[in-house]
Amino acid sequence: ALKQDGYTSGQLTAFSINPDGTITGTYSNEQTQLLGQVVLSSFANPNGLEPMGENVWKETQASGAALTGTPGPGTQLG
Repeated sequence: ALKQDGYTSGQLTAFSINPDGTITGTYSNEQTQLLGQVVLSSFANPNGLEPMGENVWKETQASGAALTGTPGPGTQLG
């Protein structure tokens, strides 16, 4: 006998980005799934970053190390 123990296959129909940076997908089979999380970085001296072109920047000794974390209330990342 065949027995199904899961949901039918589904296609991604929508997604949302939550205040904590998590990205949640909604599927055509009425299921939701965590897709990923946005992380942000900040530098002690952003003017010390080295431009690499095309909106890409490189950390340098002058910029300091990247402070990376997740978004949320009270963070100073961005």
